[in-house]
Amino acid sequence: MALFGNFGDLYKKKDHLQYVNDYSDELYEDENGKTRRRSVYIGPHIPIRNELRNLRLILAGAVLLTLILIAALVTALFLNHTTAWFFLVTIPLAVAAFPALYLVMGVMHLPFSGKPMQRDSYMHGIVRMFRSCGAIIAIMAVILAAEFIYRFMNNDWIFLRDDIFFMLLIAAVVVSGIGIIMLLRAVDVDEIEMNLMK
Repeated sequence: MALFGNFGDLYKKKDHLQYVNDYSDELYEDENGKTRRRSVYIGPHIPIRNELRNLRLILAGAVLLTLILIAALVTALFLNHTTAWFFLVTIPLAVAAFPALYLVMGVMHLPFSGKPMQRDSYMHGIVRMFRSCGAIIAIMAVILAAEFIYRFMNNDWIFLRDDIFFMLLIAAVVVSGIGIIMLLRAVDVDEIEMNLMK
């Protein structure tokens, strides 16, 4: 047994390999008579029970909150405030850009059509957005803790205008993240078929 476990097992759990069994190769003949190969999805289709109008309103709200979250995060990243150069604030703020990028990527997979989703689309859309919001909220909690650590270490409890604006931006990121999670939880997804396919 390796010190850090079996790296082969770790590699097998990667998202891009998890869905290989959901596809099958199929041979077909093109217009020139040549035999070609294409991938056909054979995995589970995850139905959505919401009415299409309500679903689109929910997803549009999630997209709007994503835009607010990204705008607040980018503004906070470039704002000049008291703790702007404190490494316990700056590094987590920069790290938050990665789950924020995944959050934006998740928006591209949201089921605005209301049709049943393929497993990979579901995982890369709704589930990815859940995880990204959770990570962003956790990072914002670290930043808020670091803000007070800095002020305690330097005995600096004066909050200037940009300091207050920074705190409001962090709060906006957290509230937007929670809002996205709550909206996506309102999407009534039937995961029974997916669980049967495991």
